[in-house]
Amino acid sequence: MSTDVSPVSCPTCGGHDVVVFRQPSSKFSGGGAVPSMRCRACGFRASGSACPPEARALLEGGLPAQRPVPYVTWRPAPQPVRRAPAVPRVQAPVEPEGPCCAWRECSEPARDGSKYCSRECSNKNARARYAKRKAEDERSAA
Repeated sequence: MSTDVSPVSCPTCGGHDVVVFRQPSSKFSGGGAVPSMRCRACGFRASGSACPPEARALLEGGLPAQRPVPYVTWRPAPQPVRRAPAVPRVQAPVEPEGPCCAWRECSEPARDGSKYCSRECSNKNARARYAKRKAEDERSAA
């Protein structure tokens, strides 16, 4: 593989990674091949009269023969991802902003206008009061 640059430069980007070739023309242009060029760097294409004169001269033999330029895409080597070592998160105890829930096993803040954080805690406390009252009634009746 040759690494020579093209003697023709791109009119758009000025790069020398240019391919000059003869493109078969359509049946309406009188047949024959039309000089064409394509820049691999910027994608510029030209054919026929839009093709620069130095590209046409290259195809007619006026310039030295063009060796194929290898198409190489360059990408930087991927960098390893650096991650911080895993540190276990320790959550600080949450201090309730207002009054705490009245249910003894709950530490959530109470809702506005209520002494419980949820309907569930209210029902648990009611069941506990009922069980306590029932146990006291049985002791007093005995």
